[in-house]
Amino acid sequence: MRIHGIDYFKPEPGILEKLEILLTTDCNGKCIYCYQRDNFFNDNNSFMNKNVADKIINKLSGMYKRIKTVSFFGGEPLLNFNIMKYITEELDNDFIIDRFIITSNGVLFSDEIIDFLIKYNFKIIISIDGPEYINDKLRGNIRYKDIVNTIQKISEVNLYDNLELNCTYTNIHKENIEYDKLISFFDSFNITYHISDVITEDRRLKIDNQDYDRYIKKCIENTYERIINNSLNREMISYVRDLIESMVYGYATNKFCNEFVEGNSETYDTKGNRHHCISLIKEDIDFEKINKINTKDRYPCNECRANNICSDCIVRFFYGKSKQISRLNDCKKKIYYEYSVNYLIKIYDRSIDELEKLFNNYINFW
Repeated sequence: MRIHGIDYFKPEPGILEKLEILLTTDCNGKCIYCYQRDNFFNDNNSFMNKNVADKIINKLSGMYKRIKTVSFFGGEPLLNFNIMKYITEELDNDFIIDRFIITSNGVLFSDEIIDFLIKYNFKIIISIDGPEYINDKLRGNIRYKDIVNTIQKISEVNLYDNLELNCTYTNIHKENIEYDKLISFFDSFNITYHISDVITEDRRLKIDNQDYDRYIKKCIENTYERIINNSLNREMISYVRDLIESMVYGYATNKFCNEFVEGNSETYDTKGNRHHCISLIKEDIDFEKINKINTKDRYPCNECRANNICSDCIVRFFYGKSKQISRLNDCKKKIYYEYSVNYLIKIYDRSIDELEKLFNNYINFW
């Protein structure tokens, strides 16, 4: 039964769920699908400095005692390693930090940097787009051999279990490698990884899913099976994630995106300006309008059985890029949540042990 207007998502006072820091808009790579360069950044080669870092830290210290996740990104964040090091040390002294994360293209990992990441137990997300003939075609001067060399260096130290690989799946993949072979390629590293579809309107790169309905349902099925089998492939479609979150943690919200809930997420650009998420760094946003979009307390959402668990990217909807809620009166999200529920019931019918594996594995799947 759905209870109208309920919202269990309330960050605890003094605790920030996620802090994202843009260290630089500069990058040593030339990935042809880069969405950050085209969509998010107004200026080129901007670097955060110590004065800006201090202002951010001082502001946070007046609001929070604990930060669950601190994430550094760019551009290529390691181009501004000295400031990253300074911020990490200051935050570690002033706050309780659950986890540090860096997202990198994987070619600037010196011994000094690796030692620093070990000291602060960083989670490291490295982008690699598949075998050499695909990666190097998509990523220009970010060469496959250099990335693999970094992976090898990390595998020899204490950070191996903290490493995660990320592949941006494009039409070039679709035309040049069977999906099962791409899975086998990443499985061979014995490292957790994500394969996520590219965000682009470029026809060379955009994935054309002609039967979108069947594609989403297949993604739902695959997500369940990956969790049950504790797959290294950690890509998870929202229709499964939102449902299981509600069952495991009692999660419910009357917002499509909780990035806009105070205490959940803060993102700072190189100038020290605060944003609700990375997607808003470049644009001036009418927050009154976007907050109106973000609520589910309107028809047909307020009549939907998936109301309390449904999620979506409000920024993509704001710019007319969301396939799901851009036409609310013709929304198909309820269908996919129902399909997710029905597939969960199928798992229960075929084996209670598999259902137990699903929930047990989910807790550690992220």
